[in-house]
Amino acid sequence: AMTLLLSTRESYKWIDSVDRYRFPRWALLPYLQQCENLWPLEEATIGNRTKTKDDIRRFYEWHQQHVRDVAARYSPSLAFIEVDLEQDNEKIGAMLEEKIGIPASCWGTKNINKKYPGSGQK
Repeated sequence: AMTLLLSTRESYKWIDSVDRYRFPRWALLPYLQQCENLWPLEEATIGNRTKTKDDIRRFYEWHQQHVRDVAARYSPSLAFIEVDLEQDNEKIGAMLEEKIGIPASCWGTKNINKKYPGSGQK
């Protein structure tokens, strides 16, 4: 059976993380704000205006539920694991080791951006 892992966090914390995330030449939030058709019925919801942080946060909530719905549709041939990124890394690692056999030490916060305080922190 295949396993689908959905890592989540509260949507307000997720959008704050997206807002802080920087690549060498561009920032993630403005990029997402310009994307078209991020989710079904987007056009009916917001029209052609530039997406706000709240719009992108709602997309994230829609995406989480969509993944859950897909997992439910294909259960039991698809194993579904959802982890809350706000939990303790050791607890998540132990759960993943138990459920799918990866060493607990493989799980942790790896994307801390030292240039932007608070990035990679819970």
